[in-house]
Amino acid sequence: MMLCFVVVFVVLFGIGVALGLACAACAAVLVALGIVSSSAVVAVCCRRFSSGLLAFHYQLCAAVGLPAGVFVLWLGSLAFNLHLGARPILSRGSASGIAAGLLLAFAFDRLARLAYSVTVGSAPRRRAGRAFASGATARLPFL
Repeated sequence: MMLCFVVVFVVLFGIGVALGLACAACAAVLVALGIVSSSAVVAVCCRRFSSGLLAFHYQLCAAVGLPAGVFVLWLGSLAFNLHLGARPILSRGSASGIAAGLLLAFAFDRLARLAYSVTVGSAPRRRAGRAFASGATARLPFL
């Protein structure tokens, strides 16, 4: 009985450590790419946590879409026997992947607002910009 408990504990502990290391690696990559810090700058400039979270969401979807677009174009060129070199696959795949990621982020944002408005009653309105102490306003094109 005790041996069974020890085996289960060791397996679960090993899975937990592996998941923790994977999460730490993902966080390190996000910090290294500047996604976390630029989202924090957006939140500080707009003085709203939701603006930073929205910027993080859009940047994360674009960062995930980039390698996915390259992989899908490479796979498509192999499947349909297209003779594309490495440079066209990288450039066109990157552009289409980023565009698809941003489109997906926009769709998720609209779906979240729709779900919020259906459940709560009305979607929160976005403000155009908050005035700083100097009188300047923070207007970002994607907010």
